[in-house]
Amino acid sequence: MTEILVLISIVITALWGFRKRGNTLYLSNSQGKIVKGISALFLVIIHIRQRLEVMPVTYRLLATGGYLFVSMFFFYSGFGITKNSFKDPDYLIKRLPRRIIYLFGLIFVSEVVYYLFSITLFENVFSVLYMIKCILGIRMLNGACWTLVAMIIIQMVFFLLFCLGSDRLFVNAVVGCVVYILISVLRGRGAWEMQSCGAFVLGVLVAEKEDKFKELLEKRFFSYVVLFAFVVSFSAPYISESITGRDYLFVRVFFGTIASVSFVISAILALSKVELYNGLIVLLGNISTEVYLWHGLIIDIMKKIIPGAFAEGSSYVLITFAILICVIIVSSLIWIFKTRVKERVHEIHGEGLLFRIFS
Repeated sequence: MTEILVLISIVITALWGFRKRGNTLYLSNSQGKIVKGISALFLVIIHIRQRLEVMPVTYRLLATGGYLFVSMFFFYSGFGITKNSFKDPDYLIKRLPRRIIYLFGLIFVSEVVYYLFSITLFENVFSVLYMIKCILGIRMLNGACWTLVAMIIIQMVFFLLFCLGSDRLFVNAVVGCVVYILISVLRGRGAWEMQSCGAFVLGVLVAEKEDKFKELLEKRFFSYVVLFAFVVSFSAPYISESITGRDYLFVRVFFGTIASVSFVISAILALSKVELYNGLIVLLGNISTEVYLWHGLIIDIMKKIIPGAFAEGSSYVLITFAILICVIIVSSLIWIFKTRVKERVHEIHGEGLLFRIFS
């Protein structure tokens, strides 16, 4: 009975502020934060599932589509960079490099914190060379950092091509994603790290052709095509594996990319039909980076402290609910601390290099 009440509370909270009517601001920053907040929420639930000793069927179903929710972050990254470049002609030259430096900083801080907890609370041992590789993003103690590595590689290629005279942002984005996928293949990374980046290209394309994209969304046949593409591409790797008996990387990446793109378009299509104004989900959107980076560590700490909560026979809904609350609280505190540091840097140094990097 308690689990049912908790589930009902989560659903009501998630849908609070839902209005079924036309939404002309579905590509706005505020609505984007809501989408990222919802995506972050699902990713936390999926990663909780990975720590459970016995996995409920619902969690197994969620886990197969984790990369789809990550694709939302790639989409808004490509969309935001392109829109900002239209507003500010110097954005790609001055602001984008600072953004890349900021992502490097996130990896550095994340890996150092994970390392300290690993050698103290979890009693793991790592060589100095391994730690250097983690800080550089070659290896990762925090598995969530793969998205930051992907963003850095894609955005660096994007930036370098622009500096070399290529102002065709869509082409730059395609090349950046191809380079990242090739590097990931050479590094022996899993398919889930390559299936989402195509959404970055979609973000750039939508920003460049926003009016035409909005016209497409109004055509009913387009929604049917997108839905069909999603169903086929999402199920294709599993059908291929059941027929051939092998899980081909190319098949999973190719169809996974199509699934990611069609999933993002489906989400935007749904967002154009409804209004979402949920204070809690907006909060999750504001702290989505912190939620994504630190939720894994919070889950592992809770599993270390209360291992019985993750064992067979425990209440999966209650432990999920408890972890979500802890993740939101801790991520909010980190976000507040980061904001205060930014304000303090601005007070001391003005709008100098440090302030611009934090911005």
